[in-house]
Amino acid sequence: MGVGLLILIAVLGYIYSLQTSMLLITLIGFFLITFVYMYVCYASTVYVPEIWPTEAKLRGSGLANAVGES
Repeated sequence: MGVGLLILIAVLGYIYSLQTSMLLITLIGFFLITFVYMYVCYASTVYVPEIWPTEAKLRGSGLANAVGES
């Protein structure tokens, strides 16, 4: 899914750059931003391998989340 979204974003970005009509700029821009947002949500999910115990994974994910929000 991630690679498909990246290809779609690249194609839409190229098509967006060629537009001269305000309506098409708005429509294609809307879909471009929507797919970029979908990719960001897809790519930013946290995966912690199973080599760490559950307590360490929870503390590490919580710490990273807290530091990222500050």
